[in-house]
Amino acid sequence: MNRINLKKMMLMQILILVSTWVRAQMNPVDGFVITNQGDTIHGVIDYRSDTKNGQSCMFKQQGTTEYKEYFPSDIQGYRFASDGVYYVSRTFPVDGQEKLIFAEYLLQGGVSLYHHKIGEVDYYFMVDDDGKVATIRDTKPNFSTTVADNDERWSYKRGILTEAGQLLAKSPKALQQIWSQDLTSRNLTNIVKAYDEEFCTSSGACIVYQYDEKKSRFFKTKFRVDVGVGMPNINIVNTKDASNNFKQTAFAPSLGIGMEILLPRVSRHLSVETSLLFSYASASQQDPPKKFANPKPKKEFSFSCLQLHLGPCYTFQPEKKFSPLVHAGFNASVMPKITVENMTDYYLGRVHYQNGSCTKLSERFGFGVYLGAGANMRVADHQIRLTANYNYDRYMAIDTKIHTFNVNAAFIF
Repeated sequence: MNRINLKKMMLMQILILVSTWVRAQMNPVDGFVITNQGDTIHGVIDYRSDTKNGQSCMFKQQGTTEYKEYFPSDIQGYRFASDGVYYVSRTFPVDGQEKLIFAEYLLQGGVSLYHHKIGEVDYYFMVDDDGKVATIRDTKPNFSTTVADNDERWSYKRGILTEAGQLLAKSPKALQQIWSQDLTSRNLTNIVKAYDEEFCTSSGACIVYQYDEKKSRFFKTKFRVDVGVGMPNINIVNTKDASNNFKQTAFAPSLGIGMEILLPRVSRHLSVETSLLFSYASASQQDPPKKFANPKPKKEFSFSCLQLHLGPCYTFQPEKKFSPLVHAGFNASVMPKITVENMTDYYLGRVHYQNGSCTKLSERFGFGVYLGAGANMRVADHQIRLTANYNYDRYMAIDTKIHTFNVNAAFIF
């Protein structure tokens, strides 16, 4: 494979990634909308960012094929079935004006809590049983740890927590927590919930709608362990006789660790996988005997390889226990150790291997691509991923090309 073909393959992988990413912008999640008449309609909702979720709801009713966009005036609210995140149509003060918005319902109780995001600004609204509203407008400024900036931090919090402090005035503990903790949905929900349970017992039990903040994150990571076996096809150039190149297939077990990056707010199907794999291979070649000549000693070539894989993975049916998948990406690799014997006619790049060892680490870096297919199998909250793959690696300073077909098992925790 020459460099032009390699560039074409790399360009193709980029185009596949871009097209998959574009298709993944619609992220369907089961849920329902509540009409202004109080009816519940089940279907699929596009799970988008906090800002977009607060502006409108893209909903496809069961039995239909098209999405319809609902605004706060069109419905009472909508809710995702996957993690309980719930948006309701409410009028709240936003930048000094009363606006009808989709507010994320975080907590229902004697003091209820809502969240709304516009750009980088987070709005939190607390509403007590009498309808009194306390607004927290958090612009998330950056503060350092200097004394001056600590003073500025306290001044900033005084400016945005006055109303909330008045609403939670019965509880010194709640006041201390709201002043000292970061202003996040999780922290504020816990603070207000504890306040309700102590001072608002007549309102009944609290209902937390956003019960698992992790499920609402833009991305999640999982640890993975890889084991596999490959059959690398090695081609090393003979500088004196091009018809006598070293061409052999080796056996290469591999072991590695990595991360699986899930994108639940983008797509249930798409993830990004990265693995750092270590493998070892050894091959030998015996030249055919010539008439009236002593047989030449067997040529030996062995190497260890450290390889980084990075690329997208598309799973077709992630909600099922068994799901087909395809993946592709790029390799970056280095051979920490290369050993050769009886290969004095072979040059690996600029290094002449007469002594059976390589002295320049810079000679041993390479890059390439991989692609493959397989399946995910769910075991409780974990996965086993079995794939069959093709790898192509070209070592830039070494006249060595390696084509590898391998089978890999990844245990994703």
